[in-house]
Amino acid sequence: GGVSGLGSAASATYNAGVTLADGSTDTVLALNQFDFLVVSHLISANGGGSFVNQYSILMDIELPALNEWVSLYQTNTGNAFNNDGDYWIRDTDSRFGVSSNYVGTPVVRDQWNRIILSVDLTTSTINTYLNGSLARTQTLGGVDGRHSLDPTVLILADESAEMASRARLANLAIYGGAMSAENALALGVASSSIEAVPEPATMVLVGLAAAAVARRNRKN
Repeated sequence: GGVSGLGSAASATYNAGVTLADGSTDTVLALNQFDFLVVSHLISANGGGSFVNQYSILMDIELPALNEWVSLYQTNTGNAFNNDGDYWIRDTDSRFGVSSNYVGTPVVRDQWNRIILSVDLTTSTINTYLNGSLARTQTLGGVDGRHSLDPTVLILADESAEMASRARLANLAIYGGAMSAENALALGVASSSIEAVPEPATMVLVGLAAAAVARRNRKN
């Protein structure tokens, strides 16, 4: 698995020697409002459907201390007009959700956070973990619905660029199954490494030091 770019005009840069939440240091990717990642995850269709219905997305991310929306991922691979991102951090209170349903533990901005989205569409559920603890549980659509994955997924993408003015990303991992609370706790906080966990069995690590970044088209 890996990251591919949609164009050559990306403005992302690398910041070396950045201290993460556990005190370790790493080289991180700094993105602006119009940058996003296109990830080929190599996970086979699962959950009894034609698409990927059971998966987890881990990201170590730092967001600015500003009241801005953040789309964590977009399942529409064309980032099509009038097709919103699929899971969000809300601008006013930094809580997680989608479809006007935002509750639970908020993200503290201007610090490093490890966010894990654990999705099981066979039970229509997404569990969101923040620094090892459950931030919220939300009901989604079912198998092969809006939140199922094609062979690629867009990270930090929204079709109208309703995004943070800047963000920094240290790690990104996509797992071929819904992560348990025990494993989310074991993975803990943002770190320069992602320790192996017993489950799920399939994991695609995206090395951000070699990432290509796509330039999001500005909405006219």
